[in-house]
Amino acid sequence: MGNTRRIIKRLGKRVVQVSYELEEKVEKQRNGRKLHSNSGTANVNASDSSRKRKRGFTRLPGVWNLPPGKRIRVLLGKKMQPIGVEGGLLGEFLGTIARNGELAPLFTTWKQITEDMRHAMIRIVESKFDYPRIPAMEKWILHSINSKWRNWKSNLKAAHYDSSQPLSHHLKHLPERVRRDQWKKLVAFWSSKEGKKLSNINKANRAKQKIRHTLGKKSFARITAEKEAELGRELNRVDLFILSHERKKGKKPVDKAVAEAIGSMNDLAEVYPELCKSDTPLNEDVVSLVLGKEKPGRIRCYGIGPCPKDFGASNSSCHPKEKLRSENGKDEEIHKLKEELKAAKEQLKTTNGDVQELQAQLKKMSNRVEKLSAYCRL
Repeated sequence: MGNTRRIIKRLGKRVVQVSYELEEKVEKQRNGRKLHSNSGTANVNASDSSRKRKRGFTRLPGVWNLPPGKRIRVLLGKKMQPIGVEGGLLGEFLGTIARNGELAPLFTTWKQITEDMRHAMIRIVESKFDYPRIPAMEKWILHSINSKWRNWKSNLKAAHYDSSQPLSHHLKHLPERVRRDQWKKLVAFWSSKEGKKLSNINKANRAKQKIRHTLGKKSFARITAEKEAELGRELNRVDLFILSHERKKGKKPVDKAVAEAIGSMNDLAEVYPELCKSDTPLNEDVVSLVLGKEKPGRIRCYGIGPCPKDFGASNSSCHPKEKLRSENGKDEEIHKLKEELKAAKEQLKTTNGDVQELQAQLKKMSNRVEKLSAYCRL
């Protein structure tokens, strides 16, 4: 009896081993890798062995196969956004929904996703995660799926679409995890005049983006919650901008454009510290004054969820102070004074001359800026 059990156990291990080898072989063949036999052993081609093994798709079987009634609890931050490790897991789970052709078909635009489809997505998320049932959270979930769904299409186009090839070629090379009927319609749209025109517009808009953050997969809400817990204080938007646009090693700005923006923010915050407070109107704080007013749909350094309209700052209308500055041409004067103030500071640091005189000039310029600001508040 004991020998029989040992044999069964040994055979079971062998079955698992063979199953693993077959699965690995199929995966290599799927990726176009050919195996060559040499002296009775299977070796991978030299060109293939030099390639780095890439991680596959995020599937999260542990979340999808949760027992009925068991859910993962997710906490929300101050702006009703998921935080913590569980919040990151929720974001990854939404990515699996966005790449599921049954739940989120690959239409040409997100507007084609019907209300029934959106409700189905919400119900699936509710069955796996425990979070406050509020409209803001439902909005965040759909917005996140939308963003990941568009990124999924973009990745498919970059990796598998060739504008010089006919439709028949693309149908022979169907990407993994993509339904044939959806891929056919998507390729047809990309090859059409409308699709090419839209692609050119998107490329031009993307080229205008000069400032990029360094957060990676971690959301603004999560990094904000972690840093505030570490420092024991609330972070303003200037803090968040610097935190999210510096390299992890060396704590230096990611590029020249970011360095210039941070320098302007610090100069302006030194003269007007009140413009960094949380109660400052959205389009009147330091970040908006340096980078421009916020656009609809999202607020810089806040991530998915909060919109300008939630803070009383829409794109079509601005605050009275903003209108007064624009109508009287004060923006240029403030910018000029900021440059003079910056130059005076640099001169104060490097010059060995009369320091007191330079300080008087610096104070005089600061008074001029304060008077101009008081005038704008009328």
